[in-house]
Amino acid sequence: MNQANSEIFEKLRQQYDRSPYPRIPLEDNPKTKPISLYHESLATAFYRRNKTVISSTQDKLILDVACGSGYTTLSLAEANPGAKIIGIDISQASLEMAEARLKYHGHDQVKFHLMSLEDVSQLNLKFDYINAVDILYFLTDLDYAFQKFVTVLKPNGIIRGDLHSYHQRYFFYRAQEIFQRLGLMEDNPEEMEAEVVREFFRELHDGCQLKVMTWNQALQKENDEQYIMMNYLIQGDKGFTIAQMFDLIDSANLEFISMVNWWQWNLSQLFKDPENLPISLAFILDGISIKEELTLFELIQNQSRSLDFWCGYPQPETDLIPISEWTEADWQQATIYLHPILHQTDLSETLSQPNQFSPLILNNYSPLLTQPINLDRTIASAIFKPLLQAPQSLITIAEQWLQFHPINLGTLEPTTQQEAWEITKQAVIEQESYGTVLIEK
Repeated sequence: MNQANSEIFEKLRQQYDRSPYPRIPLEDNPKTKPISLYHESLATAFYRRNKTVISSTQDKLILDVACGSGYTTLSLAEANPGAKIIGIDISQASLEMAEARLKYHGHDQVKFHLMSLEDVSQLNLKFDYINAVDILYFLTDLDYAFQKFVTVLKPNGIIRGDLHSYHQRYFFYRAQEIFQRLGLMEDNPEEMEAEVVREFFRELHDGCQLKVMTWNQALQKENDEQYIMMNYLIQGDKGFTIAQMFDLIDSANLEFISMVNWWQWNLSQLFKDPENLPISLAFILDGISIKEELTLFELIQNQSRSLDFWCGYPQPETDLIPISEWTEADWQQATIYLHPILHQTDLSETLSQPNQFSPLILNNYSPLLTQPINLDRTIASAIFKPLLQAPQSLITIAEQWLQFHPINLGTLEPTTQQEAWEITKQAVIEQESYGTVLIEK
């Protein structure tokens, strides 16, 4: 075992044997909130890379590294029906809870192994997807860990990783240094050390910067031992910047695909009027790389605890034309898919309700939307009802919409097929930007 990582592994094993993470009740299932599974779906990651649609996850191989108590493993299983999943962890107590969780929810296609990530090659398998969340920021030698990942990744496979954000967690790292200096982290912290943390913050003046920035009493975390352990007394926690994230990916000869929550990293949204910036500023910003764009966002306003990203082997160059710039010939060849996660929602039942004049609340079906957005019920029915049955062409969706609007209310003339085509095309483009549909040609 790599010596740089082995010491922290042993401390983590002891900590998680005592308190498996996350502490989520066995009976809780993320499928009760299916939109929360959006990021766990392989369809999302592969579409972000090159607009490729995965129509089925049957027999896809997924590795869940540091699976802990199995809640993320359960999310992966629910989000990717038919996929074969292997979870590995160094904590026997965590694995026992994970096995019980997946068995309780009826997932027999998931196997667990007591194993360090450094030993993954012993599985003798190549994976379509490697999920390495809530583990990387503990490791001392990340380059070595990624070398292990690439040995078991299929050529077109994808890795999801996350690194704690140095800038967002800056004050927590100051707090961790305080409690290290006070001797609370020499061994694995337990309830006594957690109580010292509580006492420390209780006695600090409310205006002290560290208390203001980390001890938010409104969150009512004072009695949440896991919150204290995972933020103030966590062993080996380290913070990273966007530049360091890219360096890690580059050193493994992989390429960055996307931030997992990419819509929350939109630099232009930080400006009052991004369409009318001063020419000199607009010129500079227009020419920067994705790495620089994310770095600027991170320095201006990073509210994410972690830098959550997808990466994979470099793929052959493809000339991906933005959907908004497609020609009519492109659209004639296009196939439109409903995002697989929406099949697990109540979308079909909602569209079947008799009130045809009430709009569809899109926020219930897309995690990408931060503001309330309603969709005309006839447009929603024309797009989503056929897609709930099978992938469709744009002409099929346009014909469906034409049945709802045979007359152009502006001219009182029959609605033409070209009018229906243009209206539904724009609606589909909008839905693709919201992540509810996927389009492939």
